[in-house]
Amino acid sequence: MKQTVEEAAREAIHKHYNCNGTYPCSEREYCEHCNGHNTAFDCCECGADEFKEGFIAGAEWRINSVWHKTKDEVPQAHGEYKNEHYPQIPCLVYGKLSTGTGYGVRYWNVTEQCWDDEECDDYECSKDAIEKWAYLDDLIPNKKQ
Repeated sequence: MKQTVEEAAREAIHKHYNCNGTYPCSEREYCEHCNGHNTAFDCCECGADEFKEGFIAGAEWRINSVWHKTKDEVPQAHGEYKNEHYPQIPCLVYGKLSTGTGYGVRYWNVTEQCWDDEECDDYECSKDAIEKWAYLDDLIPNKKQ
């Protein structure tokens, strides 16, 4: 099961503030970020409330930052997808697909200005059938150490 952003924030708070570490927080039984129901503001031990707000805002920004509205822009050929023969750009899309309304991987056909199917060889739908899209490359985790 996937971890929610709230669960990830809680884990990050424990790691950052060392809540249960060598010198554990004395308020952890009362703090909502550990075992209790009080905010970190109530105990004045740390900045966990602000940390959580920033963590969640950052996570939401990252999720939303990769999406582009088709009415505003279409995918642009870049990197390995920039070729002179037949550039097609893989994207995760949301819109009216042949399988119904929803998400799917489709290829933006730069030459024909339309979306091709997941096999990248047949017309799927017009530009206007897709509400939003994201480059697949932007969705792959950065593996740099």
